[in-house]
Amino acid sequence: FPSPLATQGISRIDEAALRVAAGVEERGVALYADELFRETRRAVELQFGPVAGSRLGRLGPCAGMIARQEQLQGYEPGLGRRQLSSYIAGLEPQRPFHDAADYPWCASLAASSG
Repeated sequence: FPSPLATQGISRIDEAALRVAAGVEERGVALYADELFRETRRAVELQFGPVAGSRLGRLGPCAGMIARQEQLQGYEPGLGRRQLSSYIAGLEPQRPFHDAADYPWCASLAASSG
């Protein structure tokens, strides 16, 4: 997998970084994610074509969540507390990938967590 440095070169990467920084200065940190997402999409399209770039739509909200330092929290009976600092909508699994009952140490860990 070729890196952006190899495919775009350092000057193009520097230009992109300046655009992202200018976006933050002009419009605030809340819109940082938009600039970063645009640059990511541009890099993907340069390397893999416009069809690949069009498939990145779900990453925009994920980048926004990270930039705003948002977290989702919830509790599901039988599954426990969930805390997410980011997620991609529609990406599975939305459930834990293991059953805590299969690991006896999980019960003692949960009991000591308060």
